Parts: sequence; C-alpha cells; structure tokens
Amino acid sequence: LESNLDAEVKYRQEMNKSVQNWMSDEVNALSAHCDDLRDDQQLRIQRRIDKVANRITDMEQRFAKDMAEIPVQIEERGAALAAMLKITVAAIEEERASRVAREEAITKKL
Repeated sequence: LESNLDAEVKYRQEMNKSVQNWMSDEVNALSAHCDDLRDDQQLRIQRRIDKVANRITDMEQRFAKDMAEIPVQIEERGAALAAMLKITVAAIEEERASRVAREEAITKKL
C-alpha cells in the first residue's frame, strides 16, 4: 500500500510539473502574442501621429505663405481700386466739363 502511495505521489508530482511547464509555455505564448499586438498597435498609432504631424507642418507652411501673400494681395487690390477710382473721377469730371460747355453753348444760342 505504501509503495502504491509513493508511486501515486511521484505520478502526481510529475503531473504537477508537467501542468506547470505547460502553463508556463501558455503564459509565455500569450505574453508574446500580447507584445506583438501592442507593437502593431504602437506602429499604427505612430503612423497616424506622423500623418497628423505632417499635415500640421504643411498647414503651418501654407499659413506662413498666406500670411506673406495676403498683405501684398490687399495692397495690389487697393492700388487697382484706387486707379479705377481715379479713372472714374476723371471721367465724371470730363463729363461734367462737357455738360457745362454744352449748357453754356445752349445758353449763348438762346
């Protein structure tokens, strides 16, 4: 009976070691799988961050370019409008002078 008990104890000890080794392998495999998933996720996140950073850089460059161009465009448009206004005022003055001359001619005829 005692030898059967010793054999059973040895069998259970070996079985326990076997289960522990199997569980250790499973934990290591799961840990490796989780590490791979985490690394993949970090790569995806880093790619997205890089894309956003590139877009921000592009937008900052465009903003700087626009900040330099807008005052020049405003100045050019202002100059064009001033020239158009000057032409319009000259045309009005010319028309007024012509009208006054016609009125004087009509007045002299009468």
